[in-house]
Amino acid sequence: MTRVPYATLIATVMCCVGVGVFCGTMYRGTTLTLRLFEEVFNLRIKW
Repeated sequence: MTRVPYATLIATVMCCVGVGVFCGTMYRGTTLTLRLFEEVFNLRIKW
C-alpha cells in the first residue's frame, strides 16, 4: 500500500468523472436544443 501512487489514482478518477459529467451535460444540451427547434421553430431534425 505504500507504493500506490495516490495522486495519480485521484487524478485518474477526477478525469473520468469530468468526462462523464461533460458527456451528460452535452447530451442534455443537445436534447433541449432539438426540443427547442421542434417546439419554437416547427423544425424537425432527423439524425
